[in-house]
Amino acid sequence: FGAYYTKLPYEDEITGKYADVIVKLPNEGQIVFSREFSYLPYWKTDNGKWYFQEIIPRKGDGTKIRPDKYNKYSYVRIIENSPERIIVHWRYMPDFSDLDFDGVVHEIFTITPDGTVIRSIRQGRKKLDVYNDPKNVSIQKLKLLPKGIQQLSYMAAKPPEKINYPPIDGSSVKSHHIDESPVAWWKFDEGLKSHTDKTKESVSSIACSIGGNKSVWKKGLSGTALAFDGYYSKVILPGAKAPIFNDGFTVEAWCALAVYPFSWSPIVHQCEWKKKGYYFGINEFGFPALMLSINGKWQEIVASQRIPLNQWTALAATYDGKQGKVCIYINGKLTKEQKVNKGKITLSSTDLQIGLNQMKLEASSYPTIIGIEGLLDEILMYDVPLNAKQIAKSYASLKPDSYLRNHPDLQPRILPGHPGIADKFGAFYTKLEYHELWDNMWRTSDYPDIVVKFDALPTSVVFWRGTNYGPAFVTENNIWMVDQSIETGYEGYGCCEHMSDKQCRFSHVRLIENTDARVVVHWRYAFVSTNQLKFPDEFPPTNEKWEKYKSWGDEYYTIYPDGVIVRKVNDRSGASIFWQDIQFLSPPGKIPEDQIHLKALTLADMKLWGHVKCDTLVLDWTNGRPKNTLEDANLELINFKSKYKIFLLFPEGVYIEPWIAAPEGSFTHFSHWNHWPVAQIPSDGKTALFPDRVMHSALAAADNAVFHGNMAIYGFTNQSIKTLLPLAKSWNYPPPIKSVNGGINKGYDKSQRAYILHINSDKMSFDLVGSKLRPVYHPCFVIKNWKNDQIATLEINGKIQNNNPDFRQGIIWDTDGTRTLIIWLKLESQDALHISIDKFKK
Repeated sequence: FGAYYTKLPYEDEITGKYADVIVKLPNEGQIVFSREFSYLPYWKTDNGKWYFQEIIPRKGDGTKIRPDKYNKYSYVRIIENSPERIIVHWRYMPDFSDLDFDGVVHEIFTITPDGTVIRSIRQGRKKLDVYNDPKNVSIQKLKLLPKGIQQLSYMAAKPPEKINYPPIDGSSVKSHHIDESPVAWWKFDEGLKSHTDKTKESVSSIACSIGGNKSVWKKGLSGTALAFDGYYSKVILPGAKAPIFNDGFTVEAWCALAVYPFSWSPIVHQCEWKKKGYYFGINEFGFPALMLSINGKWQEIVASQRIPLNQWTALAATYDGKQGKVCIYINGKLTKEQKVNKGKITLSSTDLQIGLNQMKLEASSYPTIIGIEGLLDEILMYDVPLNAKQIAKSYASLKPDSYLRNHPDLQPRILPGHPGIADKFGAFYTKLEYHELWDNMWRTSDYPDIVVKFDALPTSVVFWRGTNYGPAFVTENNIWMVDQSIETGYEGYGCCEHMSDKQCRFSHVRLIENTDARVVVHWRYAFVSTNQLKFPDEFPPTNEKWEKYKSWGDEYYTIYPDGVIVRKVNDRSGASIFWQDIQFLSPPGKIPEDQIHLKALTLADMKLWGHVKCDTLVLDWTNGRPKNTLEDANLELINFKSKYKIFLLFPEGVYIEPWIAAPEGSFTHFSHWNHWPVAQIPSDGKTALFPDRVMHSALAAADNAVFHGNMAIYGFTNQSIKTLLPLAKSWNYPPPIKSVNGGINKGYDKSQRAYILHINSDKMSFDLVGSKLRPVYHPCFVIKNWKNDQIATLEINGKIQNNNPDFRQGIIWDTDGTRTLIIWLKLESQDALHISIDKFKK
């Protein structure tokens, strides 16, 4: 009884060795999840095969039996593989006309040795709470028989039509009185009572719908406030019911921005952009503005004072059509007064919308719909221009105390790095949390992300959907180093990389091995263009379809208990690519210099032959982009402000090219972009204006690593770069294995940092011949054809090692359905070692 990844004999030319999943049951039957059928499983015995019922109809770009022609959006993962049960996760998009977050289906198969299968099916919904509701799950119970599949029971999903939310604790409700009556007022106090996805416009008592993933009510400056995520959240009042303005107008609002918008984002607007109506909002620099059409001419009045982040701020704007004047106020004080045309506002018939644009604006490379990320409260509108005294009185009536002003009810944005030493080395599936407004966009299973922890290091390796599953190497104080995927570009498509896949439609990770000896993670992704996630149609000169053959990357991360990780990149594109580029993240509120020293990189070469010492070079960004004069360097140590540093090791022959520095006048010495990670705007490059969002910076790239095996080593150390030389030598020049008895030596696999052997008797022995130039350093042995679940007895130079904590082993299912033994030793030597491996524990 067990499950394993394999590649079935169905050739599609775009997948690797772990493309399919087989579950073996004790009665000689198999459940097969094959890409040939877009992973709809079938049950196979000697008597035939039977497909599982297709509960959610699927339609895409393929046939009825394989609706996802190239399995762009379909994959399977083994979540649990124990003697008691096996859990398999199948994810797919049932309708290619809806590929947004909510267009997904997750199926979970829980299989036990007696042939019982519990199948739970959760379909994406527009509202997160409807999606998460237990009633949104169909449950099918099956029994696998020698001649078919018997359905024992079935309960169809019955998702609720609406969700009633419980009340939350808010602030004291304040009275607001001035000598004018508003024509519209959104108090956003529904959170104080049980509520739905509606908010009342208080003057007309019209219930306005709240759009987006989830209505998030927070403690407001008066009662409760409504949270907006910057991408989906909005409040809508139908245009026919919106207030009518002539030659006078006032709008007031309280806001607490979590970040500055990517571009113009509205507090409230009813407009056809730059043609009709009005727009009261904030730009990417944090300046509030009123825009409106007066007698058919569009006017823009922008304040010159930036509003703060993470602080309640009162904003107001007035238009006096008789005097031809616009005034903008911040916290009750006039900050901008500008003469404009006299006359009436040219109104728009569009809906009035709060918090989100109705039209696409250029936030970076491509137009997109964006909005406010933060809290809004107490939005009032008048059909007359209030004067300065009235604005000041309105502000004073709602003004919060200093603590509430400076502590709006917004969750902190902390990267989920899980630093700290673990009780046990290994990996686990999890659902990492960032902050609720971002988390609420996703419709995931319970297992979207993978974290790898160490029992001897306070560090982590994190595969998170926020980085589109590009792994993060995390220090003990939660500093994140990340890297590039396969990247290329083509005219008309822009940059093609994993960063473009904002919603992880194509990208996913799977845990292949997870034993005490090592962890193996498979990251699969498409390097697609930012421009609507298109696959380039053709790539000269081959004229082959990228969608079918080209734009897929498979990467394998072999992670050992000593914190050394081997990355192997498999590229099929035939294009001019690169994949290595040291990057690091700065969390919101931090600049790169908070994470790293200006002397950011130390390089070293190996000087293997005939040299006692290696050469080193420190790269310093103080005065701009440094130059690498150590051309043979293949070791890098990143000088983070942490105890444990991250290092990289390449095969000999690479050249490390430092990245550019920031332009003069920037808030940092280093490059700084915020279009990735986390951000949902379509962009392949947006320089951060402020350190308000998580951003990434680039240090150096080894572009020619593509000509040296497409592999590299990453790791953690609290020692100097020179202490890495034994590792560098043992990987680039591994000590040979000689005098093999009881098996066959298949050689050293550099992409695993492991020796591959086949055992063909109960005991195998060999000599591992270390030397000064080819040292033994923490070796791994992959023993195929193990044939049982019994752990091994290991002897080194005649001494049994089983009670040695530096000897670790594990047994895995290999891709052919057989058992393989993995042995890892924390062992360093420059001498020959005699090693014997016995199948029977002594």
